[in-house]
Amino acid sequence: MVDEQQLLEVVIDAAANAGEYLTQNAFTLANVEWKDSDNPVTYLDRQAEIMIRNALESRLEYSINLVGEEQPDTVNGAIITGYIDPIDGTKSYLSKTFRSTVSIGVSERTDHQEKLIMGVVYDFMRDIMYVGHRDTGFIRFRGEQHSFPQRLEGPPKISVGDKSIYHVQKKVSEIPDQIKITKPDGSIALGLVGVVNGNYDAMVAHSAKGNSWDVAGGICILESQGINVTDKYGRPIDLQRPNKGLIAIRPEYEEIIRPLVELPNPERML
Repeated sequence: MVDEQQLLEVVIDAAANAGEYLTQNAFTLANVEWKDSDNPVTYLDRQAEIMIRNALESRLEYSINLVGEEQPDTVNGAIITGYIDPIDGTKSYLSKTFRSTVSIGVSERTDHQEKLIMGVVYDFMRDIMYVGHRDTGFIRFRGEQHSFPQRLEGPPKISVGDKSIYHVQKKVSEIPDQIKITKPDGSIALGLVGVVNGNYDAMVAHSAKGNSWDVAGGICILESQGINVTDKYGRPIDLQRPNKGLIAIRPEYEEIIRPLVELPNPERML
């Protein structure tokens, strides 16, 4: 039997400790390796992930599968899986703009179905932690817990990343409703929680790979507040494979925004 409250406390502590380590070493010179032409990694990424893995494995009394960006997967048939991105936004961390997070998502597998049950996204340089657990969520700022903020009055706002901005701009120009378009500021995880904290009403990134460790924490936080996240074709996110783009929309704007940002599903066109 999984004690979810204890598990949540362990995940929160693991993210906080990794974030503290990364904050303390933010101006430490680190050798940069490149996993590909646009994906840097340092020993700080790897050490932060090791810290999180050790915390999850040592403090829990049951087995947990662990899937992370910088270390080999540990899959042992457990019903609980942790998805770890030790620094989501490594380029921002290295350039000292610090729009980076520690991101952890946790899923439970029952009856051959996998469902996210908790997520933590920690904006460590600002000490702002976003937490989602099933249908509840909160923000922790400097140790104090707060509810998610209410959306401010004004026209709908869409955060659009990568080349998808050209598609969305064209669609928005065709309708009379006033909709604002803004560019994302930071990592994928920050982009996702930006929808729940009122920065904008939708987040669109058609070319995002949506690897499980990138998105699991943020998706769970949004789902805890009734916000649906899909790929760019409107399909459910699959944690077992990279996804084709991301779309997250506040429910009150689904009807207005979805037709502007969702792409035709090629599978339906065959």
